[in-house]
Formats: sequence, C-alpha cells, structure tokens
Amino acid sequence: MKHRLAFLFVMFSLWAVFPAAHAASEMAALLGQIAAALGAGDAAGAEKLADDALQAGAAGPADHARPLVDRGLAREGLGRRADALLDLTAAINLGSLASDEQANALFDRGVTLDEMGRAGDAVGDYSAAIGLVPRFARALNNRANAYRLQGHYAEAERDYRASLAAGNANPEY
Repeated sequence: MKHRLAFLFVMFSLWAVFPAAHAASEMAALLGQIAAALGAGDAAGAEKLADDALQAGAAGPADHARPLVDRGLAREGLGRRADALLDLTAAINLGSLASDEQANALFDRGVTLDEMGRAGDAVGDYSAAIGLVPRFARALNNRANAYRLQGHYAEAERDYRASLAAGNANPEY
C-alpha cells in the first residue's frame, strides 16, 4: 500500500508538471514565430501571433509580458503608436521580465514616445533602460538624440561619447 501511494504521488506530480511544461514550450514556439514575423517585416502577422499567445494564456507572468512587448513592437510597425505604448507599458508594469528584457522594453517604449514627439518622456525610459544595462549603446545614443532635440547639448555629447565607448555599431549624429 505504501509503495502504491508513493507511485501515485509521483505520477500525480508528473501529471501536474506536464501541462505547465507543455504550455511553456507552446509559448516559446509562439514567441519564436512572432520574432520571425517581426524580423521579416510582417507586423500584421506578428500582431496576430501575439494576440494568439496572449489568448493562449501564460504559464507565468513573464510569459504574459513577452507577447505584450512583441505586440507593442508589431503595433509600432503598423504605425499604431498609441496601441504600442499601451502594450509596452503593460509589459513593463508587470515587472516580470529579466533585467535585460525590461531594459529592451523600456528602450522600445522610449522609441515609441520619441516618435510621438514626447522626447522628455523618452529620456525617462532611455535613462531607466541605462540604469538596468549601463552600457546599453542604443539607449545612450537615443537619449543623446532626445537631449539634442531638447537643446541639452552637453548631456547629448556625453551620451554620444558613452554610446561610442559602449561599442555602438550604428551611431547617429
């Protein structure tokens, strides 16, 4: 009897873990498909896949945040910046992304804010991204651009130099 209970406990434990593992692998596959669609410039397809991922349900909070980021990027690509801003903000506010992913989400929201003419808000997001990843060359470069647009030339020069020192392969201005 004791062995049967132990066997049943092990089987139940495996049964309980399998759906979560399966859901995680499905989410990873969907995220890969979304990344491929974004990489191919198929923003509409990426948005649809991200919607599917969000409706499939998340295995954990990060699995909910990642498709929100991707849908935000897709919506940005479709020129729907207000929708992109909502998705990126929701993903950031979950606080469940790894610090490098959180930094990238902040950077992406900063880009969206920049494109909406909100350079001051963009500086805040670029600064937060740099706070998480101090040598984030693209964030340093974009913050410099935003500072330059605001007439803060000393800060812009400082960030341009820091971006170059961090290895920025695509410097601007």
